[in-house]
Amino acid sequence: MFSRWEDNAETEDDGSLFVDADPEVFAILLSYMRRPAIFPLFFTSEKGFDHALYTKLYAEADYFGLDDLCEWIRKRKYIGYKEEWHLTQATPPYTEPEGPIVERHTSEKNSPFTDTETTLILQAEFDLPLHFHRQELFHPCTE
Repeated sequence: MFSRWEDNAETEDDGSLFVDADPEVFAILLSYMRRPAIFPLFFTSEKGFDHALYTKLYAEADYFGLDDLCEWIRKRKYIGYKEEWHLTQATPPYTEPEGPIVERHTSEKNSPFTDTETTLILQAEFDLPLHFHRQELFHPCTE
């Protein structure tokens, strides 16, 4: 990813590289780089897909050499599936392994997820509101 800068990049005293990028979009790229099998979904039932954000994300993904993400956006593979995650707070005593229960509702068409599980068990408790949406990149929902 950083090969284009190896010869010309200025590094900080600690060896780190300064990245000049849109912080909103770079946060999305960083999430994708951590889990490249999970593509970002920007969709709300009120506004539909956020094509402007996909355009900005494509430009940054192209710049950073994230070819799989570029292809996914270029081919508009995000259209055709929507996914929501709902968090149900479990109260002690837990009927499942320790932690809250997350239910995933997915339309399977073009989904990058291949399993058919609808419930995931988180092993640790998180201080989250009762539900949140995948398309918001796991930021707590204000609804």
